Amino acid sequence: MKALFFSVFPTTNAGTRYRLCKYFPYLQNEGMGYKHFPPMPDPLFRFLYQTTNPLKKATYYFLSYLIRCYQILWVWKYDVIFVHQGLSYFGPPVLENLIAKLNPNIVFDTDDAHFAKPTFATGFAARFHDRERVAKLSKLAKQVVVSVDFIKEYAEQYNSNITVIPTSIDLASYQIKDYQKPCGAKVIIGWAGTASGLLYLRELVPVLQRLARHFAIQLKIICSDFIDLEEVEVIQQKWSLRNEVGDLQSLDIGIMPLSNTEFEKGKGGFKLIQYMGVGLPVVCSPVGINVEIVQNGINGFLADSHEEWYEYLSRLIEDPGLRERLGRKGRESIEGKFTIEANTAKFVEVLKQACKNRST
Repeated sequence: MKALFFSVFPTTNAGTRYRLCKYFPYLQNEGMGYKHFPPMPDPLFRFLYQTTNPLKKATYYFLSYLIRCYQILWVWKYDVIFVHQGLSYFGPPVLENLIAKLNPNIVFDTDDAHFAKPTFATGFAARFHDRERVAKLSKLAKQVVVSVDFIKEYAEQYNSNITVIPTSIDLASYQIKDYQKPCGAKVIIGWAGTASGLLYLRELVPVLQRLARHFAIQLKIICSDFIDLEEVEVIQQKWSLRNEVGDLQSLDIGIMPLSNTEFEKGKGGFKLIQYMGVGLPVVCSPVGINVEIVQNGINGFLADSHEEWYEYLSRLIEDPGLRERLGRKGRESIEGKFTIEANTAKFVEVLKQACKNRST
């Protein structure tokens, strides 16, 4: 069996890597062939897409569309076509409909609730998002893969063949951090994510400022962009693929604040899974899958107000032993469900189911 994978972003994107690429070595072990088609190579993507220059952005969309038109000529050679999010980030699924005519054995995968408008979607480009894309592609596909039950409940209206596979880490690459710190060192509270998620972090500014007045702390932001906080010492760490795990290990506490809206309910809790993968204690908002990943007081804390955020972070700052206990428990709790190793069998089975009866 041969599978062709389309991803909406290149491999520098976490969704592309952890929902597709991390499984590729296991497909080889199963004797399955594969090819991956991103919209364009990583260096060109960074130059054209990851910029505020409108001319470069327009060039990106034009070139990526031409590249996609070439790529879809290959779909008839493969047994199954795996589409992560879509072939483009905007507009209706025109190219996906064309693929379905050439090869109907499609798996559609999504790890975001794109049918709901995100809190951060306030710019001009947001007008071009097709909020019915998940529905349309679910109808089109033979098999649908989603990251959380919230998205599954939506997609079930359009397709009955749905498998939940959480966005997972390759556990072998995530070594537990060294809990020993020099006496008197500042406690590092860390947040990792994309620039669009910084608005969630901004909601915690009063809490972080209050903590800074009482404790020796630093806030480490691992991102492509940053915010400054008065009274709080901020470490700005540019995200890089090479240092992804090491940067997480440098933290003492991992945080994941979220708004309680429909889009956020569809998030896969991947920040938490990464934090817990390296043995960090976590504090997060009780939204969506977060309440399934974190058992309050056992492998982390669920904070529903500024007072609770302050209380739980204070306890972790003051007690290194508590940080280590919760961190180790968190690592144990994700091993059975939130790892590539644990989910490979389901991933392979979805591909096999989609290409049954190749001629249908």
